[in-house]
Order: sequence, then structure tokens, then C-alpha cells
Amino acid sequence: METTFEVKIRLKSVIKHTDMGPETTVLHTKGVLYIKGGAYFLRYKEEMEGVGSVDHTVKIKGDEALILRTGAVSMRQPLKVGEALTGSYNSPYGQMETVTTLNRCEAGWQDKSRNGRLLISYDLVLQGQAVGRFTLTFKLEEVQ
Repeated sequence: METTFEVKIRLKSVIKHTDMGPETTVLHTKGVLYIKGGAYFLRYKEEMEGVGSVDHTVKIKGDEALILRTGAVSMRQPLKVGEALTGSYNSPYGQMETVTTLNRCEAGWQDKSRNGRLLISYDLVLQGQAVGRFTLTFKLEEVQ
């Protein structure tokens, strides 16, 4: 059985760069959360300044996650706790190979309070260069 919720999203993204201090951004948007067979799927759209519109899909199930982007920027990044997995990132500047190691992922939804949280924390290597640790925290609240 699939459960669907229209949600308000507060995405806090923290990047701890390997060669400089942390960078934090916050995005407020709306999207759709699907819960099916123990898997959480979050879909939302983001307008990226100077680039254009990007559709995001985030999937979390157990100790695995997947981040997909389509539109002005495309990305396919599979993630699994403790494993280095290869993905790809395509932007107007070209295609780059990514390698990520998932440190932690969590997903939960509270039916009583009608809110939830998704968390993904991973280390990113882009074109063979360590970029840093990315932590994405999605706070979700059902749209009434």
C-alpha cells in the first residue's frame, strides 16, 4: 500500500569542505512524500539561480538512498552505508563522475503530528577530488 502526502519542505544542506569551513544553505519549498513498502520517496522542484529548474527525487530505504535530479542539472547518485558507489553529475559545464560513501540515512513520518524527517549524510568525491561531507536534512510538514 502506498501513502501520499503533500508536504512543506525545509531542506538544510551543510557541506563540510575538505579545504575550508562549512557552508550551510536552507531551501523552503513544497513537494510530495510517498511511502511504500518501507521506502520513502520525496519529490520536489528547485529553481537554481543562473541554471534553471531542477526536479529532485530522494529515496531512502533501510541503509540505502538514491538522489536523482533532472532538468537544468541532472544527477544519479546511489548511496549505501559504508560503500563507495559511483554516480554521475551533468551540468551546463559538462559531465562529471561522482563517488559517494553514505555515512548515515534516516527516514520517518509521524501520522499523529503529520510531519516527518529525512536525513542523508555522505562523503563526496568529484572527478577524483575529495569535496567534503554533505548532510541533507529534510523537515517535512503535511500541507493542510
